[in-house]
Amino acid sequence: MNNFSKYNEINVPVELFIYAYQNKFSRELRFWLLLKLYFPEGKFINTNETLNLLQFQDNIKSQKTLKKYITKLINLNLIHFNQKINYYIISSFDKVRKRHNLTTRISYKINSSTYHKIYSVTGAVIFAYLHRDFWRKVKRDKVVTLEGVTYYSLSFKTDFRKSPAPISVYGAEKIFNIPATTLSYLKNLAANENLITVKKNFTEIPVDKLTMEKMASFYSAKKNLIFINDQYYLQLIDLISPNLTFSKRKSIVP
Repeated sequence: MNNFSKYNEINVPVELFIYAYQNKFSRELRFWLLLKLYFPEGKFINTNETLNLLQFQDNIKSQKTLKKYITKLINLNLIHFNQKINYYIISSFDKVRKRHNLTTRISYKINSSTYHKIYSVTGAVIFAYLHRDFWRKVKRDKVVTLEGVTYYSLSFKTDFRKSPAPISVYGAEKIFNIPATTLSYLKNLAANENLITVKKNFTEIPVDKLTMEKMASFYSAKKNLIFINDQYYLQLIDLISPNLTFSKRKSIVP
């Protein structure tokens, strides 16, 4: 058995974080990532000593919960048990991608110090992925308008990764089928871990009644009017900047 070192790293497909959250097995995925880090040889023996060690390492409350995680991972084809040799075999990322139809090659590197922050990382990869997608769309279309705000294609000298993008939780809800309130929670977790930077976005508006009514009819009812320092502002979509770096895994051979 290898030592659990902070220098062990694995490139995890970002789609896997999102897929796990959508299908309610993020906690089991966290345990599977521990297995990937702890056993880079891709297998571990089925003994009480090993299971007790894993329970302690991943702060699992009971053996019953641990066995529930293992059963879930078997059902998801993330591991399987070889009875002849009494070993659990850990599936490779490429096999997992094939079995669950995860086609995106983008991945995010985690290690023993970050694997347990599964919900923060999930929030970060969702909003970082949408940030990347937004600037690609702007580059393709040259001009993009969102709720009355126009965004133009960046100069070829500008690194889009350092430019904030407007990412709406309501737009993300439609893309990922995750409730907007949950996405807000994941976004805050990611920001608290400094995996993304969130900047509130306001625009000053006149305060007379007629203008206010026009603004209210133009903008979605989900947007909020904010009163700051004796002035009304309209809260626009938060601006997101990712503080994490993606890499690419190889293409899956059909």
